[in-house]
Amino acid sequence: MHSAYRGEMLPPVSTRTLLTAIETKRREEAALRWNEAFLAARRQGGYGGRDAITRRSSRA
Repeated sequence: MHSAYRGEMLPPVSTRTLLTAIETKRREEAALRWNEAFLAARRQGGYGGRDAITRRSSRA
C-alpha cells in the first residue's frame, strides 16, 4: 500500500529527491522566518534582544 505522500500528494519520486526537496523547503522557511524577524527588528530601530539576529550579526 502506498503512503499518503506518494499516493496522493506527490508523483512517485526517489527518496533522495524527496529528502532534498524537503530540506530545501525547510531552509527556505527558516530564511523567511529570519528575514521577517530581521525586518521587524529593523522597523523598531535596532536589533533589540532578538536572539537569532544578535547571534548572527554582532555589529549593526
